[in-house]
Amino acid sequence: MVDSSPRNGSHLPAFLILAAIISIIAYAIARRMYLFFKIRNTPLTRADAFLEHHSQSQPTESVRPRLTSIGHTAVIFVVVMGTLLAGLAYANLHKFAVHDRLTKAGQTITANVLSTSKHHGYLVQYEFRVDGQTYQGNSNLPRLDALANAIKSKGLEVLYLPSDPTINRAAEEKIVPLLIGLLPLCFLALIVVIPLAQLRGDYVLATTGRRTTGIVVGILPGTKLSASVYYDFLDDRSEVTRGKAWLPVPYSLKVFLGSSVQVLYLPDHLERNSLKQSICWQI
Repeated sequence: MVDSSPRNGSHLPAFLILAAIISIIAYAIARRMYLFFKIRNTPLTRADAFLEHHSQSQPTESVRPRLTSIGHTAVIFVVVMGTLLAGLAYANLHKFAVHDRLTKAGQTITANVLSTSKHHGYLVQYEFRVDGQTYQGNSNLPRLDALANAIKSKGLEVLYLPSDPTINRAAEEKIVPLLIGLLPLCFLALIVVIPLAQLRGDYVLATTGRRTTGIVVGILPGTKLSASVYYDFLDDRSEVTRGKAWLPVPYSLKVFLGSSVQVLYLPDHLERNSLKQSICWQI
């Protein structure tokens, strides 16, 4: 009988490292969930406690807000991603338009295979002649056997536009449906819309929101650069409302349970509130 214990023992350090990593992640998740539910179950601050903090609801000053460093970063991100989205959308729509023209008005011809490659799909390069003029093109074939047939026969069926033979593709090339092809762009559009909506919402808070003093009731650690701060504030109807805002460094290092913070909120939509240091606009 062969003793396999040394071989099994060689996996023990790796197993212990993996177990330690999983334990650390599980502890971090459990700790975060504990803090979240602890904050969630914390009763609202008494209304009379805000008198001690000299809380007084008042409209924000009628000055034109300026972008903060976070706001500038958000604007640059939106511009870059928006430009990328517009470029990709144009390229995809143009590609689908070309394929649609080839499907409706294209003519078929047998082209000579020049080269093939498997590095980026089943790529084939070819050339064909129309009215004595030589044209070249390349296409991705859908299957390996189609590429093998092209290599073996040295020929490939190609679709081209008679009005412009430079527009061509392999007849066997599969075209992704328009909606499926544009689906990745929808996710990219969502990435653009989220910070754009944040910029607009923060601008409304900065220009039309009311400013008051809030009391910190919980802090949920995030990354080294930010933290989620929960706070209570007294609205203009003398009712206590709880809010939550993402607070970046160095402001997140200066808050603690019970400390005062400056809150902006919309009187008609109390759920739309934030900390003054959290929004993308400076007032």
